[in-house]
Amino acid sequence: MTIPEYKITVLGPSGVGKTSLLTAMYEKFEDTAGKLQMTIDPNNETSIIIAECLEKLEYLTRQSNKIRITPGEGIRGTDDPFSFYFDLCQTGKPPSLRLHFQDYPGGWISTTERVNEVVNFVRESVAVLIPIDATAFMEKGGRYHKEINQPSRVTDVIKKAYQNLDSPRLVILAPIKCETYLGEGNNIEKVKTLFECVDRTYYRLINLLKAESLFSKVAVVKIPIQTIGSVILSTVDDEDERNPIFYFRKKQPDATYAPQDSEQPVKYLLQFILKLHQERRHPLVKKIRQWLDLDKSFQEVATRFAKETYSHNCRITQGHKWLDI
Repeated sequence: MTIPEYKITVLGPSGVGKTSLLTAMYEKFEDTAGKLQMTIDPNNETSIIIAECLEKLEYLTRQSNKIRITPGEGIRGTDDPFSFYFDLCQTGKPPSLRLHFQDYPGGWISTTERVNEVVNFVRESVAVLIPIDATAFMEKGGRYHKEINQPSRVTDVIKKAYQNLDSPRLVILAPIKCETYLGEGNNIEKVKTLFECVDRTYYRLINLLKAESLFSKVAVVKIPIQTIGSVILSTVDDEDERNPIFYFRKKQPDATYAPQDSEQPVKYLLQFILKLHQERRHPLVKKIRQWLDLDKSFQEVATRFAKETYSHNCRITQGHKWLDI
């Protein structure tokens, strides 16, 4: 029997951190969901890429207190689109649904020849996951933001893809590398400051999604993610302003790779997918298989995971009804 498959486009320029985010998402989900008898299983190709990325992320925390990260370089470069496949299931049971994260060469959104392919990816997806380099818009008054995150190009892709939208969609704004700006525990004021910067630097996208034609159809969630979890920004070398180098240091000498809140995108994706099932509303679902016969016990476990993995740092800013299960 065909596994219900849901496509999510990971939308951003080269080197912004798409693969690092998916790796942190997988690692944290395994730790969190296992306690609820739920597991995520990457296919072979995905597993290889995730393992390579994990090794490099863990290596960063084995360095001295001068960890160099150059935005735009990225951990994994590619000239071709790549699909990350993750099967979700109850522990010890066959897969119940598949999350298909669509990646692509980040430079495509900057070329007239290939940008339409990215637009089609977004149009075909039930959700869009947008990694945002937080250091780029938080440091030096956001001097590096436009160059590194390319918010205008991201907005233009969504504007084209969401023309004549006839079914619900989920947009996840995910500031990454947020360790420096969130502090320890639930610091409401720090989160508020971070989100105010997101609102200011992505105002065109946010206003677009609030338009009358989209407001009732698009759910928007902001999820700040500590991609490594154990480092904070130390200094910025901006001698070459177009290619700044960010230096991080470990919070503690023995700190290890420990991402925080990186399972939250899966939580909200599951809430959204479960809501689509309840509403029987999405044509992208019907093309694959009606969810009428989806394993009821998996639905119960997925609902429990979505409700119990709560983070004070996340905000639903639009489309609450599409995330209410």
